[in-house]
Amino acid sequence: MYIFYNIILSAAAIIILPYFLFKIIFTGKYRKSFIQKFGGRQEKVLADLKEGRRIWIHAVSVGEVTAAAPIVSSLKTKRPELRIIFSTSTETGQEMAHKFIKGADALIYFPLDILPVVNGMIKKVKPDVFVLVETELWPNFLRVCAKRNIQTLMVNGRISPRSYRRYRQTKLFWGRVLDKLTFAGMISGTDARRLKDIGMDVSKISVLGNAK
Repeated sequence: MYIFYNIILSAAAIIILPYFLFKIIFTGKYRKSFIQKFGGRQEKVLADLKEGRRIWIHAVSVGEVTAAAPIVSSLKTKRPELRIIFSTSTETGQEMAHKFIKGADALIYFPLDILPVVNGMIKKVKPDVFVLVETELWPNFLRVCAKRNIQTLMVNGRISPRSYRRYRQTKLFWGRVLDKLTFAGMISGTDARRLKDIGMDVSKISVLGNAK
């Protein structure tokens, strides 16, 4: 299943790449994040991190950053010795993070879910724990974390009706992906039931409410 996923991912990358290059050259869109999504230009930011256990917290865009802000603040207050690396997928999310995420030791872009890129970025960050805010499941990333014994947690998890239908259509694959998650904290009982139905072990699911 992972082989099939990576074949589709590679084909999609080849098709979409010209579009991104066009946008970068002629509109400037994605210019700030394109190289970073391939793991480039991150060494300087990460080189300044002090010693200590590292927690990598990922929020996709603006909405997830809003949910993550109190989590980061509380975590840093209770455990100031922890080194928090915070990532986003979008440039608007990164701008939001620079404004509202207090306590993060480094702000980076989340890598594309391409195995060499994922492996390289995880080696650079060296997280002890990875925390996913809401629900953006990247199979290669979670698989590499599992192989490296990095705990992976989902917080503020939610699954919309549309996403639920899509996940159920490929339940066999997503069940294997969810098996790599250590724990999932969901917003509601409905979200918890949907995650269980997709294939996550119910013993690893809890309803924690909305961090927002």
